[in-house]
Amino acid sequence: MAERLFRSIGRAELIDDPRYRTNAGRVQNAEALDAIIGSFVAQRSQAENVAFFEQAEVTIGPIYDIRPILADPHVLARELVADYPDPDMGSFPMHHVVPRLSGTPGSIRTPAPRLGEHNRPLLAALGVDAAAYAKLAAAGAVHEGGPSNKEEEE
Repeated sequence: MAERLFRSIGRAELIDDPRYRTNAGRVQNAEALDAIIGSFVAQRSQAENVAFFEQAEVTIGPIYDIRPILADPHVLARELVADYPDPDMGSFPMHHVVPRLSGTPGSIRTPAPRLGEHNRPLLAALGVDAAAYAKLAAAGAVHEGGPSNKEEEE
């Protein structure tokens, strides 16, 4: 793959350069090699680079931030992102259930619990009675899962 990359960017001489001849050498000299490849890549847009390297059969993929991820045709077609329900925000995009199997694709059944939402039943199952729980709550050791911190601050 390195040979194909070097040829594609017009730097075939790097194939015989002892610093880049082996993977170990390329790793050891990664900073210099990154500068060489980076100067080639910097002259083109991301789309141009992806098309160029795909044409040259060099393994490549774009690095996305959130906007391109949410608009990517593959992400949309595979339903990799789903709107999760949230009591404070209504809903928000998040990675869908993985893996997405055709027979049992999985689904989002409930929103994430609010902070402390399940404290009372979980502690009751451990033997914490109502009086002990009230003492924990009064001491600030447990939270009941009420309004979010943002709502409390307002």
